[in-house]
Amino acid sequence: MKIDRRTLLGGMAATLAAPLPSFAASVTDATGRTMTAPDRVQRVYPAGPPAVVEIYTLAPDLLTGWLEPIPPDAREFLLPEIAARPEIPRLTGRGDAKINLDALKSFKPDLIVDIGDVNDSYRTLAERVQQESGIPYVLIDGHLDKVAASYRTLGQLLSRSDDGEKLARITDETEVKVQTAYNKLERTEQMVAVSQELLAARKEARRVSSQGLERGTQLRSQAEAAVAQESEAKTRFLQSQLEYAQALDELNEAIGQTAND
Repeated sequence: MKIDRRTLLGGMAATLAAPLPSFAASVTDATGRTMTAPDRVQRVYPAGPPAVVEIYTLAPDLLTGWLEPIPPDAREFLLPEIAARPEIPRLTGRGDAKINLDALKSFKPDLIVDIGDVNDSYRTLAERVQQESGIPYVLIDGHLDKVAASYRTLGQLLSRSDDGEKLARITDETEVKVQTAYNKLERTEQMVAVSQELLAARKEARRVSSQGLERGTQLRSQAEAAVAQESEAKTRFLQSQLEYAQALDELNEAIGQTAND
């Protein structure tokens, strides 16, 4: 799906007497609607959690506030002056709950950004909030395979195109690393399953051969060969387990986890 933006010009009647702001170039949001962002964006209101993450990582100075309390163990990784910003009402994920427009306006945002699913429900929400508040509300596709594109879109929207491109490239590179590591994990997992089945078969063959040797229906060389084949199957099984563990470590490293996470 195309990653775009939306123009929110609601509330014009209420602001006819006020000086008109300067505007940046028009863009198209994920719903295909054209929007024009204010030329000077100084305060951005995140509609939901994904928007908080992308705004903070791209332009933390523009983040209006947080949608929920910051856990103490997460606060130490944030810029202190940004972490100290207030908790703000969430716009998305509220069901039929009425949005407090007065509370929204009290934070004086220049722009509202929603990053996530793009469907009729979220489009309707964006249009309604835009119309009733007069604040531009852009909806950006936030699916996993659209993260890089969403950074490029957000960077353009906030006049941080260079930073947005850097984060997009990092996202693309990380996605490749994660996908490569995941493919390797799947492959080694299959190898573990196959080698486990082979080992079970070799164990059974060695048992039958051993019984045949006792009964005199098989030669000693056949029994010894069965033992050797079982030993080789054990080695293959252990090797496949090792390769699986290594692949799992590589995947955890790619997604930024450690063994203690």
